[in-house]
Amino acid sequence: MAAGAGDTLACECLRIVTDPITRDDVLRGASVAFVGWPVSVSCILDGQNVVAFDYVFEVSETWLPASKRVTIRTPLSTCGLLFGPGVRYLVIGYGTPPPSVNRCSETAAEADAQATLALLNKPLQHFPRTRSPRTKVTLVPRCVTSAAN
Repeated sequence: MAAGAGDTLACECLRIVTDPITRDDVLRGASVAFVGWPVSVSCILDGQNVVAFDYVFEVSETWLPASKRVTIRTPLSTCGLLFGPGVRYLVIGYGTPPPSVNRCSETAAEADAQATLALLNKPLQHFPRTRSPRTKVTLVPRCVTSAAN
């Protein structure tokens, strides 16, 4: 059943917050933690239904061991995230492979993640840029299904 204009879809996150939050709290259970920008996106299908998107990110700084390019999965649901071109993100993903993110993780546009970045402090590794985050990249997934005619 599709949601109508008057329906409200919510993403509920269960968070156990310690006070004060620390760097270890942010990284607890994470398999990746980096700042980077999305360079491509593809669809994950279950039959003919799109269930998730895989985004490839070019990493500029990382707090956990990572390669220069990392694939991140986000569900196609009310808790899923959509990433925009030319925007740098703090990405904290969980699980393997590929790590996943959703609205309940600390993943956010870099400009909105300053408090978390301050907690993380010094990155483990910096990668030199091979492409400007402002380079025009189309982030519209091409979802190909084989429909019977």
